[in-house]
Amino acid sequence: MGNIKIIFSDIDGTFVHYPKTLNELGEIQTLEESDEGPTGLQFVNKTSGLCHPLIALPTSSTGQQGYLSLETLKMVRRLREEGIIFVIISGARYATILERYPFMPLADAVVVENGGRIFESDPEFLTPLKEDAVWRATHAAMAGSVHETSKLPEDRQAPLWDVFRKTVADKWSVDARSYTTLFRIKGKGDEGKTTEQLQEVLGSLPEGLATSVNLGMADVYPATSGKHNAARYITEKRGFTADQAVCMCDDDNDLEMAAYVSHAYLPGMSADSVREAVAKNPSRFSVSSVDGVEGTHEALCAIMEHMGIHYEYKPLQQSSCSLI
Repeated sequence: MGNIKIIFSDIDGTFVHYPKTLNELGEIQTLEESDEGPTGLQFVNKTSGLCHPLIALPTSSTGQQGYLSLETLKMVRRLREEGIIFVIISGARYATILERYPFMPLADAVVVENGGRIFESDPEFLTPLKEDAVWRATHAAMAGSVHETSKLPEDRQAPLWDVFRKTVADKWSVDARSYTTLFRIKGKGDEGKTTEQLQEVLGSLPEGLATSVNLGMADVYPATSGKHNAARYITEKRGFTADQAVCMCDDDNDLEMAAYVSHAYLPGMSADSVREAVAKNPSRFSVSSVDGVEGTHEALCAIMEHMGIHYEYKPLQQSSCSLI
């Protein structure tokens, strides 16, 4: 690894965690109004008794309630104070990110739809974020122009949406709500559909389209998109090289990005393909020893340690957590 200049971080399973994981490790507690907790919520590790103030994110369009820690926000702030570029990069839809944005770490850029759209801090300070129109235009041949996004997915004219219409006609459960450069095939629960049939659909995509698995579902998008392509574009646009970039991630749709950057930090592993990649090339990955918010903290601390950045990380015992 060279001198780190830019960090790409996934959201779900990386710095945002869900009750299924957190409840296996400890307990999410709602504080009484009389307590002095800074957020009104905390996670307490059932083994160590250490507690971490939590922030609850708006419920996602799929009904999931995610949490991130106050410590995560402070750690990202410390990294940015040292001039390191922090980029949030997610497969989430545009609408979900907009809802979550006020609660997430302050970032220099936000990438949504698996790399399809890039929003950066507005250099003219006219708006909170400004879309990179050059990047969006690279997907126009397969996803349609930005002007197509005002139409319903079934009415958009581009190869991506041709495949969408065929997939719907073939009775697959698909999700294109609020997506503009991808659609998602849920697969699970489709009556009479098999994993083999889904693989056949994905294997027959026309040239110019790509796919990856995210949260157990298959995303279909232009081959010009993808987290790895977006990460490369931003890295080069900022004047850096791949050996100056690292990422934080956990899922199958992160693997090409992890292969592009110099090193990947994994707060957890959400897919067998990630475990296999780590086993094949362990030197390229640092896997946290624990999942959940503490896994995120461990990954961020490891990055700061590598950079020689001092950070006072002192989680408290449950008895004193509300006094922060």
